[in-house]
Amino acid sequence: MPTIEEYKSLAKDSNFANIDVWGENADRYFDNVDEMTRWIDQPSLVHFLKQIDDEKDRKIFRDKDTKFFK
Repeated sequence: MPTIEEYKSLAKDSNFANIDVWGENADRYFDNVDEMTRWIDQPSLVHFLKQIDDEKDRKIFRDKDTKFFK
């Protein structure tokens, strides 16, 4: 993950007139793997899962992503 200074440098090279860059701890704690998986599914996996027609194959793909959290 880029540092705040790296983000500032990237933003400085843009055409925006006003730019604010800051760090923020956005840690989130989950009660279980399923809760975390549902949170990840929406922004991260849903676009890929839509491309898989077969429900069984979709589950296999999703489960491969979540095995790292168990």
